[in-house]
Amino acid sequence: MDRTEMTEEQINDLIISFLTNDISDNEMIALEKWIKSDSANVEFFNHCLEIWLIGGTKKELNEFNVMSSWELMKTRMTKSEVTGKGNKKRMIIRYIRIAATWLIFFMLGFAAFYLIRQPAEIMPRPVIIEVPLGAKGSIVLPDGSKVWLNAGTKLVYDENYGRKTRSLDLSGEAYFIVAGDKMHPFFVNTAELRIEALGTKFNVKSYPEEPSIMTILEEGKIDIHIRENKKGTGEIVLLPNEKFIYQKLSGSFEKQSGQNAKKNESLKALRKKTFPAGIIEKNINTELYTSWKDKRWIIQGETLDNLAPMLERKYNIQIEFRDDILKYYSFTGTIENETIEQILHAIKHTAPIDFELKRDTVILAVDRDTQDQFKQITKPDTH
Repeated sequence: MDRTEMTEEQINDLIISFLTNDISDNEMIALEKWIKSDSANVEFFNHCLEIWLIGGTKKELNEFNVMSSWELMKTRMTKSEVTGKGNKKRMIIRYIRIAATWLIFFMLGFAAFYLIRQPAEIMPRPVIIEVPLGAKGSIVLPDGSKVWLNAGTKLVYDENYGRKTRSLDLSGEAYFIVAGDKMHPFFVNTAELRIEALGTKFNVKSYPEEPSIMTILEEGKIDIHIRENKKGTGEIVLLPNEKFIYQKLSGSFEKQSGQNAKKNESLKALRKKTFPAGIIEKNINTELYTSWKDKRWIIQGETLDNLAPMLERKYNIQIEFRDDILKYYSFTGTIENETIEQILHAIKHTAPIDFELKRDTVILAVDRDTQDQFKQITKPDTH
């Protein structure tokens, strides 16, 4: 039977006959010619073998064993031989020929099958680093870049980091000293921003629960890309000693009605005008924003409203204000190894504050006994 005369149905019949060990010598010769005539035929034949073997052994591909499956094939051949098909000597010779052909083609086909499919199945695994509340930490990335992580921070990158790209996903606050590598730009991704740097020192603060994202540049240069699916798209270039604040615009304004709707729409318009993509402050003291990673945390003119969440993360506590007026008092100082109670006592010397500490909750209230005394010294900034 010449292969050029065979139809698709005849080819399928030959393969089925081979797989079920019901193939004659002439059919075997025809099948071998057809297989060897074209690489596509080899691929199709091996594919049929794979399907038959997986179904016959009831095993998954990654558990498949060539030799054990061949033993199964020989067992089927032996059963066929017992039924009395042909001369025993001819049958043995034929089975050896089938074995050689089958093993060579199958093993080549299986290798190709495995190599083609394996990359699609094995995705780069993520490396996840999380720093709990009440702690801070630091790591060295595979490229030599150093990262300090503040409390409640999560950093994610994949195991192929540095091979083609250097990309990190950040939720929280981190300080970076980036190893220089012009061939592989360094990216920090937050939900709203994509920050690119080549070799530089900078700080990114992007906690999901806070209304803004803050980026501080100490050395070098960074490009800040505002993601296209966010309002106020664009690109900002930050230079040393500059601070960029990106305000997260909430869509909740659009869901209001009546007087509140008009008021909120006006506020929304004002925020858009004031913060089209954020604001940049120049000539800042970067140490005030990066010293959290050091032994001495420097605080200068920070309102208790802003300071409270920092203390909550640092000491893993909750702070409640019974009197909102306290949020506007500012605090300046240096924190090293003080406990939260020591810090609260220090704050009492700068504002009329009384505090109550219940397990992991701090309750702040106005100290009526010292309120008048502090009014004569200073007034809270409520603007």
